[in-house]
Amino acid sequence: MSLGPDSSLAGPPATASILVGTSGYSYKDWVGPFYPNGTRQDGMLGLYAQRFPAVELNFSYYAIPKPETLARMAECVPPEFRFTLKLHKALTHQRQDAREAVGPFREAMRPLAESGKLACLLAQFPYSFAGSKPNCHFLTWLAEELAGPRLVVEFRHASWDKAEVGPWLARHGIGVASVDAPALEGLPDSVARLADPAIAYVRFHGRNRESWWEHEQAYQRYQYDYSEAELAEWTPRVAELASKAAVVYVFFNNHFGGSSAANAQLFRGMLRQAGLLA
Repeated sequence: MSLGPDSSLAGPPATASILVGTSGYSYKDWVGPFYPNGTRQDGMLGLYAQRFPAVELNFSYYAIPKPETLARMAECVPPEFRFTLKLHKALTHQRQDAREAVGPFREAMRPLAESGKLACLLAQFPYSFAGSKPNCHFLTWLAEELAGPRLVVEFRHASWDKAEVGPWLARHGIGVASVDAPALEGLPDSVARLADPAIAYVRFHGRNRESWWEHEQAYQRYQYDYSEAELAEWTPRVAELASKAAVVYVFFNNHFGGSSAANAQLFRGMLRQAGLLA
């Protein structure tokens, strides 16, 4: 499943579309650092879409959205803009309620899918979701129930980091997320990964070792600002993903204080300088 931690572009030049954005866009502390002073919450998406071509929606993890909410959001962005939608926690963390939640979630995502602006669904599983036959069965069930938009999974347990996992995911039409996170025991390595060549997906969580396991507020885990040198590690990895996948989505999740927006803009410039973006 891994392309290798230090891989460089091999073979033909990248032909995939590379879309860089952030995990979420509606943050009060972005007013000033990213949004103009005085920006209201209902005006943020339109401004965001002027700067980035895609966004990862993660509020859907906490509450299943109303279909009309996502329909209005689709109307606020250009035709070429793309959304990825994070699955509700009942489908990833509280899986005993999955059968009751999957239908409402499928209905909620319908307006985005019908608009042609839903790129894929993201299933971010917790550390407790280790590699096992029951969890493999659950994952294939979930992919079948949500058939239509492509499903991309993010594993947080290193037991999934096996060579046979990628081909198994690909057989079921499931993509896998590459993740940049702290180098901590038990977490998967921060390398480029690809299962289904239809889509590559990269998430930057920050490298905050001190707050990853122990924190008072969830955002503290992702409170981090990448240096240009750290981001440069990912330029050849994204290049190789782009040489093998039809599209590459790159999202920054270190949203505190607008760091994700700043890092996404910086990384887009680095990809452009490397000839990977127009």
